[in-house]
Amino acid sequence: MATKSGFEFTRTNLFMAPPEALIIVGLDTEDGVGHPLYDERVKLSLDEALVKNIGAYGVLQPIAIRKNGDTAEVVVGRQRVRAAREVNRVRRERGEPEILVPCVRSNASDLPGVVISENELRREDSPLVKARKLQRYLAGGRTEAEAEVAFGVSGQSIRNWQALLDLAPEVQAEVDAGRVSASAAIMAAGTKQDEQAEVIAEAAKVAEDRGEKLAARHVTAVQAARKAAPKAPKAPKAPEAAGSASASPDDSEETPPPVVLPPTLREVKGFWERVGLAGWRGKADPKVAALLDFLASGLPEHLAASGLADMWAETGPDEKAAKAPKAPKAPKAPKAEPEAPAPAEPMVFAKAPPLPSVLPL
Repeated sequence: MATKSGFEFTRTNLFMAPPEALIIVGLDTEDGVGHPLYDERVKLSLDEALVKNIGAYGVLQPIAIRKNGDTAEVVVGRQRVRAAREVNRVRRERGEPEILVPCVRSNASDLPGVVISENELRREDSPLVKARKLQRYLAGGRTEAEAEVAFGVSGQSIRNWQALLDLAPEVQAEVDAGRVSASAAIMAAGTKQDEQAEVIAEAAKVAEDRGEKLAARHVTAVQAARKAAPKAPKAPKAPEAAGSASASPDDSEETPPPVVLPPTLREVKGFWERVGLAGWRGKADPKVAALLDFLASGLPEHLAASGLADMWAETGPDEKAAKAPKAPKAPKAPKAEPEAPAPAEPMVFAKAPPLPSVLPL
């Protein structure tokens, strides 16, 4: 069978009409259910998603109209005409060019049958099919905001479809087969992928025991029960055999931070000798210099006399009280008779030379 090249197909009577010039029965007229073109859907609220879509892409699918005297009545496509009118209203306020609606003339005799067929014979894609279409759409460099307009859904629906793509393959197969609802599967997407099928199976058992159909609330109940269940204690590690290789750094326990002890007396004495005596003695107050001399030399001698010098040298001040035993006090030596003070030598002052009688000029 030979194929025709482009633009050699049968031509139809396609019109481009302003949406305000098209008559919607029941909205632009007072007609009701007795009119063959009346449809209750004309009373629905305006679909904001459809308005955004038409504002971005225009009316993609032509509507069907019939001629009635000097007017063109809409046979199918009422919601598209209403959305196009709203788009033009906004464009007029902005001073932008208005859009036109593609129309084809319908010669059908069974007008009510045409209206029913247009609205009822539609098969909506499953959520997973929409999710895969969304994935391909975003892979082309589009944003989620553009996807909301193209699909005519909210941002939450976009995120829900993306969650379906994170499901384990066996769970996706259940959703495609219609055995698991999309809402229940989306709720299970928050579980680790290798546990999702098990969570779905447990939720299905809960729903069956209650005589209900599997829903998102059953998955939520299973997840909450799993989270509240106590975790099994970890088994203790087996002791390493003698001569075995040392544990790797990843398996070893963390090295505790080093314990910092106070400085020993020897370290303090060295500091005084290096800094205190060497740097300050010549400039310090005599009392301060005397104190430094005592701490640097006199105190170790007193400690040596009591037998605690070595202990003080190896332990910090805070450890001294806990580790050093109290030494018995040595008996006091009898007081010696005070010696008489030596007589002070008389102070002799040299005489100053006499002043000259005449001062030199």
